[in-house]
Amino acid sequence: FTHLLFTFAVTALAVGLLVGAAHRLGRSQHWHGFIERQMEQYLTYIVRDLEEVHALDQKGFARSLGWEIGFVGADGSWQGNAPPLRRHLLAPGKDLAPGRVKFVWQGPQSYLLYQSTKGLYYFRGARPETESWRQGAIFAVLALVPVVLLLAYLRLKRLWSPLSKLDQGMEEIQQGNLTHRIPPQGPKELVKLAETYNQMSGRIGQMLRDKEQLLSDVSHELRSPLTRMQVVLALMEEGNAKHDLQEEVACMAGMVTGILEAQRMQAKALHPVSIDLAELAPTRLLKQGLAPSQLEAAGDCRLWTDAPALELLLDNLLSNAVKYSPGKQNQVRLRVQGSDSQVLLEVVDFGMGIAPDDLPRIFDPFSRADQARCHAQPGYGLGLHLVKRICQALGGSVTLSSQLGLGTQVQVLLPKLGVSPQKA
Repeated sequence: FTHLLFTFAVTALAVGLLVGAAHRLGRSQHWHGFIERQMEQYLTYIVRDLEEVHALDQKGFARSLGWEIGFVGADGSWQGNAPPLRRHLLAPGKDLAPGRVKFVWQGPQSYLLYQSTKGLYYFRGARPETESWRQGAIFAVLALVPVVLLLAYLRLKRLWSPLSKLDQGMEEIQQGNLTHRIPPQGPKELVKLAETYNQMSGRIGQMLRDKEQLLSDVSHELRSPLTRMQVVLALMEEGNAKHDLQEEVACMAGMVTGILEAQRMQAKALHPVSIDLAELAPTRLLKQGLAPSQLEAAGDCRLWTDAPALELLLDNLLSNAVKYSPGKQNQVRLRVQGSDSQVLLEVVDFGMGIAPDDLPRIFDPFSRADQARCHAQPGYGLGLHLVKRICQALGGSVTLSSQLGLGTQVQVLLPKLGVSPQKA
C-alpha cells in the first residue's frame, strides 16, 4: 500500500512539474512580448475611444468595459473612476513611449500603464471585490488539498485491503493452513480472485486429506500380511536370507506404524498421563543399543502428555542418531532439562550430518538427505516427519541444525501441560 501511495505521489509531482514547466514557457520573453504587443494594440483602441467620448460619459464607458480607468495629465491633474496611483508607481509610465504599456502592482492589485500623447492612462486589472473573492477562492482551494489527499489515502487503503487479505491467505497456505478462507470483498475482479483462491485451497486440502486417508487405509490393510510374514520368518531356518528378510519386514512394519501414528497425532487421539522424562529416557536408550550413561538430565522433567507418542518421539530421534553415526554410536548424547513450564529434549550425534540444501525439506514426509540414499541405511523418510507431527500434537516445537560431516543436533521443547487432562 505504501508503495502504491508513493507511486501516486510521484506521479502527481511529475504532472505538477510538467504544468509548471509549461507555465514557465508561457511566461517566456517571446510569449510575454507577444502578449504585450496585443495589449498595446487593444489599449490603443480603448484610449482612442475614451478621448472621443465626452468627459461626462467617460466613467460610464469605463464601467461598460468592466475596467477602472484613471488618467494623469501632463500638468499632473487626475481624473477617472480608478483610485489614484502612488507616485512611485506612476514614475515608470513617464519613460514610456506613446502607445507602449507596462504592468505595475499596488498591493494585491495589478495595473496597466499606457502612455498616450495627452497623458498617462492606467487600467485596473480587476475590481477590489472581484480580486478579494478570487483570493478567497485560492485559499479555499489550497485548504481543500489536504482534504483531497486524506480522501485519496482512505480510498486507496480501502481498495488495497482485499489485496492485503489475499497476501495473508498466501502466507497461510505457505504455512500449511489450508482451512483459511478469504472473504470476497472489493471490486468484482478481486471478489473473483478471492473465490478462486478459496476453491483452490479447498481442493488442495481435499486432495491431501484423500492422500492421507489412502495411506492410512493401505497401512491398516498391510498390518495383517506383515504379521503373517513375521510368523513365517520365525519358523524359517536360520541363515543370511532369513536375516535379510527380517530386516526388510521390520523396516516395512516400522513404516506402517509411523503412518498410523502420524494419523493418530493428526486426529489428536491422545491419552495423557504423568511421565518423568528423566526416568523414561534410559529405557529408550537401551532399546536403541545405547547406554544409560549417554543421558544427561537436569531439573524437574515431569510432564503431562501422551506416553506412546513421547516414546515414539524418543525412539525416532535416537534411531536416526544411531543410524547416521556409523562407528560413533557411543558418542550420541541425549539431554533432558526441565524448567518451570517446559522440558527441553536434545539429541546430539557426530555422524554424517546433513547438507544445507536438504535442511529445508528434512521434516517433509518420505524425504531423505542424499547421504541417506543407500541400502546401508534403511528407512523411508518418515522418522523426522513423525517427530514434527508428535511435537505439534503435544503442543511443542522441534528445531534441527546440522553440518555435513560433523553431525546433527535436534532440540525439542515440550510444555509440561502440553495435553490437558480435560481434553483427554
